[in-house]
Amino acid sequence: MIAAVLSLTLLGVALGWVLGLAARYLRVESNPVHEEIQQMLPGVNCGQCGYPGCSGAAEALELVVHGDVTTSKAVGRRIDHLDLPEGVTVGAIVRGVGLEAGGDGRRVLIAHGDTVIEAEDHVILFMVNKDLVPKVERFFQVGLGFF
Repeated sequence: MIAAVLSLTLLGVALGWVLGLAARYLRVESNPVHEEIQQMLPGVNCGQCGYPGCSGAAEALELVVHGDVTTSKAVGRRIDHLDLPEGVTVGAIVRGVGLEAGGDGRRVLIAHGDTVIEAEDHVILFMVNKDLVPKVERFFQVGLGFF
């Protein structure tokens, strides 16, 4: 009886140690922008937007704008001049994502109609329905002149 208890205890300790090492060395780094977006979302009425919680919504609604004025429908244009599908709203823009935080680093801009989108901005979009995602992705695709 004591041998069984002792062997199960040792097995539990060994497996706990292995899981601790696996958590440390196999950790997947998260996107810091994703974490900022998740903090900006309200965290209430989960599921009404069609995503399973704010984490799914934050991940699904972040788009990086590529191209320039000639190859993109968004770069160099004001938010109120974008021809986005009905039910899609630009909530924020994260600018300077690749730069060090602090100094002239990354900035989160709350979107207003007169905000101009620049190349490599991370645009945070809110949608009334997740079925709009493919339309929005097509809108932000660059033209053939980009390549």
